Amino acid sequence: IEKASAGNSSNIQNIKWYGLDTFYKLSLDEEQVEPHIKKKAFGYLVKLLKDEICAPQRGKYLQKAVKCLLEHKSATQSLELIRTIIDTYPKKKRKKESSKAIIENLQQTNGILQVLLEDLEKYKESMKDVKNEEELLGKKKEGYTYMEHIKIRLNFLEFILKNSSIELTEENSDKLWDNLVTNAKLEEERQLFFKWLEGSNVSSGSSSSNNNNNNNNSNSGKFVAFNSAVIQHIFTSKMTKMDCTTLNKAGYELFEKYFISLNEKNGNIVKKQINGKRYIVNSSNLLGGDNMWEIALKANDDLISNKAIRCLNGLYQNVPIESIKLRVGKYREDYISNCFKYITKALKSENNNNDDEKEDEEEMINELYVERSLLLLKYLIEDFESYGKRHNSSSSQEVSLFIKTDRENNILLLMKPNDTITFLRQRISE
Repeated sequence: IEKASAGNSSNIQNIKWYGLDTFYKLSLDEEQVEPHIKKKAFGYLVKLLKDEICAPQRGKYLQKAVKCLLEHKSATQSLELIRTIIDTYPKKKRKKESSKAIIENLQQTNGILQVLLEDLEKYKESMKDVKNEEELLGKKKEGYTYMEHIKIRLNFLEFILKNSSIELTEENSDKLWDNLVTNAKLEEERQLFFKWLEGSNVSSGSSSSNNNNNNNNSNSGKFVAFNSAVIQHIFTSKMTKMDCTTLNKAGYELFEKYFISLNEKNGNIVKKQINGKRYIVNSSNLLGGDNMWEIALKANDDLISNKAIRCLNGLYQNVPIESIKLRVGKYREDYISNCFKYITKALKSENNNNDDEKEDEEEMINELYVERSLLLLKYLIEDFESYGKRHNSSSSQEVSLFIKTDRENNILLLMKPNDTITFLRQRISE
């Protein structure tokens, strides 16, 4: 790089930038050079652009990188170069050339968010013919594996959102969901996206909140991805429509987070300061409630089922606040009655299938429903007992459950916290 005229701003256009273009071209994916040479050339390019001497050239290479991304060429290098250049600008909001201003200018002039999502879709399309999981995991493009490509794009998206007031729209979230969940090629891919969503915050929707995106989240590590309307769209249009019984740990944690957040926002549950923060049911119509029951009773993973049972039970526990005690008690009666409906349905299920193998499988599924329903009731009573001990109740006290059923005779079931699932099952069968 020629430095002779660097001190004279009037001659800045006459400075010769030896090497920058060479390093840039060598780093591109389409160049037929050895991978280690590409890596080295890119390293030198980045190092030079970070130097203040090369500050006048940053805008030029920023546009080159965006152009490559638009053409779906050398995407991973382009994303890293864009991020590197943006990081050279100060983060202070009042600066005209702050990192926030640069990102928002890229969005305004190039639609960087849409470009990124289209590039993700294009990359996924390029891998559609790879059917074998082993082949997919081993296949590299631009020097990166399939999952590394997904991570690089999600990390860049987080960088954009964390350092600007840009938020994802419903259309953006649909595109992400379709690519990374509906059309996921690996379970690991879904899990990564669920964790990414779980790690984001929701904006209040006000302009002041949006403008403070970077400051509000710099210490927490969280970032604002979208407002609550988009969250509700994801939950109602995507999550509640999928087969929730197959959710992995990350997927369930995201489902529970949105389940609690949206129902609290809609007034279906309320937060009370009872032995620490507790959520209490405030409506018989919970958004995603049927899905949560499905997870509790039918989840493929016992640990996920257990988490859902604990979450549901927690909403219907006893409360010492007289103003809501009766109302919660009524919802609890309906909750327990609903549990017995699942038990009754499973016990009365008749199999007309001539296939013995399928018949055995259905019988095992029905047994699982009954087992988990009884486990839900047992946990509910244990939590009542735990609450009773804190208020000097007798640990051997029986709890009466009056269950309304579809039969002529209703059920009065006396339960103790130390009753076993087998014992309870025998009582139900009687």
